[in-house]
Amino acid sequence: IAPAIARILRASDFSPHVAPRWLVPTTSEPQPTGITQFISKRPLRSSAEMKIAPTQSQIEAALSRAQDARRIQDEIFEYVSGYDPAALEGTMGFTMQHVGVFVWGMMSILGIPVERTLYGGTVKEIRLPESLRGRFPEFGGRWVVRVTTDRRTAQRRRDAVLLDFETPFFRYLIECAKRQEFDGLYASTQFAGARKGTLVAFILRWQNDQGDPLTEEFVSVFLSEGGDVTKNPEFFTEWLVTSVFSNDVPRIDRISRSNIYRRLLEHAHRILAEGSTRFKHPNGLVEIAASDCDRRMH
Repeated sequence: IAPAIARILRASDFSPHVAPRWLVPTTSEPQPTGITQFISKRPLRSSAEMKIAPTQSQIEAALSRAQDARRIQDEIFEYVSGYDPAALEGTMGFTMQHVGVFVWGMMSILGIPVERTLYGGTVKEIRLPESLRGRFPEFGGRWVVRVTTDRRTAQRRRDAVLLDFETPFFRYLIECAKRQEFDGLYASTQFAGARKGTLVAFILRWQNDQGDPLTEEFVSVFLSEGGDVTKNPEFFTEWLVTSVFSNDVPRIDRISRSNIYRRLLEHAHRILAEGSTRFKHPNGLVEIAASDCDRRMH
């Protein structure tokens, strides 16, 4: 008769149990950990001792891939409009100060009164004439508005409206200045900082290989009395922010002026060609204004 053996699991009982060792047909004996002994007796070599030297062909292949990647990157960035680390070299350097001089001057001419000047002159409180009320969304329904041309001030003073090229009111001032009836086509002014010569301002334009407009640049070209041609002379931006007075219209020989203008136009075309690249092609140039310079700007 077989001896009675108690079940490891009782009926309807699934809780954990421990079986006696004599019920397990195999036994376990402690074994020395051979892998541990192997590692302890043979320490791992450091990576510094494992010198893996690439072959010359591998080095040349890596350099070739790096050069190809750099070439592709340059072509991509060259195609992107506006990417040019040297693009700002020699530019006019217009600032919000120039914008402010234009805005306040135009408002005075158009009869838009400034009622108060606040925060050290950075904010002006203006009163819109009845004919202009409700025309500009940045002002809402207000006709007494605080405006500024300083970006930092606009960030700190939420009640001040920033006037820049994105605001309809600023674009309205530009359109007024460009109208024929504004009579702003010619002026003769005094300016002590001017050099003697002739100045012409152009807009240079470029397009991509599909004929789509890419970018444009405002450029002034100056021909001095000595015959030197300069791109964007320093005195020009200074003149734009200086209060000047009217002067008598000078007498200038038309033939000489025509020859001077032709030379300045050729130089502007040269600047347009130098600014072109594989993906940036000349689109043309537009003359904006011309000036005869000495102690007077005409």
